[in-house]
Amino acid sequence: MACLKYVAGETIGALAMTEPGGGSDVAAIKTLAKDMGDHYIVNGSKTFITNGLLADLVIVACKTDTKSGAHGISLIILERGMEGFDRGNKLDKIGQLGQDTAELFFKDVKGAQRKSFR
Repeated sequence: MACLKYVAGETIGALAMTEPGGGSDVAAIKTLAKDMGDHYIVNGSKTFITNGLLADLVIVACKTDTKSGAHGISLIILERGMEGFDRGNKLDKIGQLGQDTAELFFKDVKGAQRKSFR
């Protein structure tokens, strides 16, 4: 249901790609999403995420296939209140103070069910 509110502009979203110590190499991310058949289990962390504290819906870049390099990355939708999904402190920054920047932490978070769009 949160996805529909996001598309309608009724909720705040965030895109979580950057990781601690990861720099700009998205292909080297360490956040893992284990395929459980009908959902994913997400473990890892992200940093410098715009709207990280405010977002109700976060799209998280995760490794779903560790042997496929950049092709093994998927985007998993996580929502506020999911068990194991925690937010760190607001990070200090210069400029754009209307948007928070934060760290996000994932420990055995049950991610969105898989859907086929074919």
